[in-house]
Amino acid sequence: MIMSILYKELRKHHITCTDEKAGKVQDVLFSDRTFKIKYFGVDTSNWLLGHKVALAEESIEEFRELDHVINLNIKKSVLENAPALDEMVPVSRQYEMHVRDYFGWKPLGAVLSPEMGAWFPYPNYELTSNVGAIPQAQIDEWSEIQVHRKHSFDGHLRSCNELLGYKIATSDGEHFGEVADLMIDVVNFQVIDILISTNRWLPGGKKFACSPMFIRSIDEENKYLNVGLSKDILLNSPEFTLEEYGEDYRQSLVESYCNVDDSFPSSGADHRPNSGVSQAGYL
Repeated sequence: MIMSILYKELRKHHITCTDEKAGKVQDVLFSDRTFKIKYFGVDTSNWLLGHKVALAEESIEEFRELDHVINLNIKKSVLENAPALDEMVPVSRQYEMHVRDYFGWKPLGAVLSPEMGAWFPYPNYELTSNVGAIPQAQIDEWSEIQVHRKHSFDGHLRSCNELLGYKIATSDGEHFGEVADLMIDVVNFQVIDILISTNRWLPGGKKFACSPMFIRSIDEENKYLNVGLSKDILLNSPEFTLEEYGEDYRQSLVESYCNVDDSFPSSGADHRPNSGVSQAGYL
């Protein structure tokens, strides 16, 4: 199941320990290789001593989407004395080891991330299982992106806050659009889409989603995301609306990228993303 929420909406969520407010979501940190979410950055300044803490998946008990609350399975006193998160990213491995040891989470080396190539471009979609539905040229291009990512990204922790406003550089050398938001899967703890806005580049503009797995490199100095899709492919993809976001929309994106027909995916097991459930900002 994929239950997703916009990152900017997620930042409205409060953190509670045994139903007592203890902080607020300030950031989300993810691996730049797999876009797997590693930590939620929480600001405790209004309720505790006033420092920021990184909380891993193991600390989250439930998302209460209707009242914008994330319940933790740790006591407030434990959170209060947790190692403070440095404002600077990427987060050091020393801090990760320290905070994991403090909370008693799995050691850093035991934390598994999806292997490159296990899914592309969305969770539960396996490229190699849909060969019959995708043109071979497209398969070759997408496979090359996966190989490039495997050798170019080292698993640094990145910040969702950092990516907001980054411009888009396409495979054909065009520069346009910027990151307006990110779509977060709060069941599998994954960034599954980046939302791109063209309002500053095109009359009327549009918003569309693109899987982060198409990102070939991240240029921090010039604030660009370099993606392995052309400008025309992106601009001709289905426009994003919050009301229509979900499995069908993600499927239509992939179809538009490679001009596949209604037989997508190929016969056999269904490897499409699972349906989203829309409720109070969750999809």
